[in-house]
Amino acid sequence: MNKLTIEEIIGLPRLIFTSLTRGIERKDFLVFLFIVLLLTFVFILPDGLKQLLILNRDNFAINQLWTTSWTHQDFGHYLGNLCGFVVSFWLALAMFNELKKKKTEFYVPFATILVIVPLMTSLAFLYYLSFNQALGFSDVVSAMLGLCLYFAIEYFNQGVSRKIQQHGVPLQLGLAFFLGLTILSLFIDQQIVTAIMLTIIVIYLIVKYQLTLKKARNFIINGRKRFMLIGITIFIIICFPSMTSLQVQNGSYVNGLAHFLGLYLGLFLPNILNQIQTSIQKYKQEKANSTQQNKN
Repeated sequence: MNKLTIEEIIGLPRLIFTSLTRGIERKDFLVFLFIVLLLTFVFILPDGLKQLLILNRDNFAINQLWTTSWTHQDFGHYLGNLCGFVVSFWLALAMFNELKKKKTEFYVPFATILVIVPLMTSLAFLYYLSFNQALGFSDVVSAMLGLCLYFAIEYFNQGVSRKIQQHGVPLQLGLAFFLGLTILSLFIDQQIVTAIMLTIIVIYLIVKYQLTLKKARNFIINGRKRFMLIGITIFIIICFPSMTSLQVQNGSYVNGLAHFLGLYLGLFLPNILNQIQTSIQKYKQEKANSTQQNKN
């Protein structure tokens, strides 16, 4: 049996870097750079122009439903969301690259997130929250974390013989319940919520895979990169309850509702897109079969 040596443990940072950069193309970097530059450009705009982009109940304009996500309260707010985007974008892309699919299957959900998530979180803010302004890229960052989880499940399936039915209704309902636990952070201690979420993951793995310490050890040793990328994703998700509460920082509200909704949309939008693609392919196949039968 292979053993995890000290040299291999020390080499984990190099493994992380290699995993995050394998399969990266020029267009990936250009897309990433475009988002970063756009966030930076909006941040340095004069306050007068920036106010036209921020969602404001007293001075509402339709463009604000999308543009408000690109604005930030101050440098700390901007830097925090920028760092969150850097981590979530490259983590999602790293796992996707391991799936060896066409890049369109990454960028279609990514583009959908950029369009749909700001709109949905802005509408949720207008209808369900009472404070005057909402701004920040954290809704998109949260959605990218949901996208990470979506790819993590598919990536996990490649490493096990007993697959998770990723697009099945039971898993979708289970994930909805699992992520719904984050809202408990409004009522009980966030560390308790995190412990509950981690316990659910462990119980699920034990029941579905008859997981033992030996099996877990073999999975880690024989699939270190897979374990690392999926482990990072799960770690981020179980820390998510700290982001879902409504709280005041530096005199402004942290919109936990946007974080919560963003996470959901990031996970379930790719599933919806997959169902649409499957339906289109099924229709085309049925039409082709029908045409062939008519010819015969």
